[in-house]
Amino acid sequence: MLKQAEPGDTLILSFSGHGGQQSDTPPLDEKDGKDETLIFHDFDPRQPTQGRITDDELYGMFKEASAYQILFVADSCHSSGMVRSMKKPSGRFRNGGGFWNIKPEAPPSLPILPTQGDESNKPLSHVTLITAVNSDSLKVSETTINNKQHGALSWFFAKALSGQADGNRNGFLERSELDDFLQEKIRDKMNNLQEPKLRPRADMQPVIKLPYQLQPQRPNISKVAIVVENTSAPRGLNPVHFVNANQTFDLRFMGQGEQTDVFNNTGDKVTTLPSFALKP
Repeated sequence: MLKQAEPGDTLILSFSGHGGQQSDTPPLDEKDGKDETLIFHDFDPRQPTQGRITDDELYGMFKEASAYQILFVADSCHSSGMVRSMKKPSGRFRNGGGFWNIKPEAPPSLPILPTQGDESNKPLSHVTLITAVNSDSLKVSETTINNKQHGALSWFFAKALSGQADGNRNGFLERSELDDFLQEKIRDKMNNLQEPKLRPRADMQPVIKLPYQLQPQRPNISKVAIVVENTSAPRGLNPVHFVNANQTFDLRFMGQGEQTDVFNNTGDKVTTLPSFALKP
């Protein structure tokens, strides 16, 4: 990415997958004696130094790229400790991708990456880190959206990039906007069982320039794609495009007896209508 970018550009990295831990390797910087790792598709437990990247390696690469803005989204177990170690784990245990004991004679990972201890260093000001949970001992569960399994952080981060998080409509996403949007959406979707973390603490620094300037627009109701379940199609939205729940839709109407709940495409309930008002 650095070969294609120029100083001042923003590099966006997103990882959705398994995280794990291994015994601390030089630089020895972890108070709990464990490095956090991201585990890739070619990880081999028989050679646990291959097919993964450690927090020290990430920190080393990020430090060498100080001329760039970096946004790193980690939607995985053990993500909270990827760049800064957690000093006060909550005590709730999870397996994640497992723990691997790295022997002193183990071959180095390839390619050999720069490493930098992260325990005694301040967070890097040019790096914005967004993790799926705010404590490294919490589980990261998948959730069902449109009948498919997704990571909540990955799903709503994509929605943020589409412009939904740009509350002031200035064409940029500031740390505070990302933090507010992701906290609200993920807490609501996951019933307050998952809370993302953004570091450095949310401020007004822009981290992403959107590729277009968003302007408030009135919806064109003639192009609304709707899903209707256990109720009638709403009047006044004709013509509408009927789709099923597996397709992309704008609104979902779900009948609940005398009431019909209306949801948007991110699962937020936008209103409740009396079911009789929807009858032809």
